[in-house]
Amino acid sequence: MDQPFHGTFEPSLLPKGGLTKPTLYVELAYPDRLEKAWLTQLVVQDEGSMPVHPGDKVEVVATIASDAFRREVAQRGGTLTVKHGPDVVGSLVITPVG
Repeated sequence: MDQPFHGTFEPSLLPKGGLTKPTLYVELAYPDRLEKAWLTQLVVQDEGSMPVHPGDKVEVVATIASDAFRREVAQRGGTLTVKHGPDVVGSLVITPVG
């Protein structure tokens, strides 16, 4: 799982008390293809912003497990849907490189 991406995570659904740990394992998908979601590790960059609550925006590093999906994200960029199980828990806007 190399070539991580930087982006802004905006959660819309979190457990009561918010996100209290800086590392979150989720699935990422493009909104037009929610059935094609890939395992991803999100790491909050500023632990001082913890806990994170719905509506907050935090900078994260996203490490995507799938080589093919990582290449697609590198080419396409944009906004991805963040899922945890069957639930949509937020969005991730990929920060363009360069």
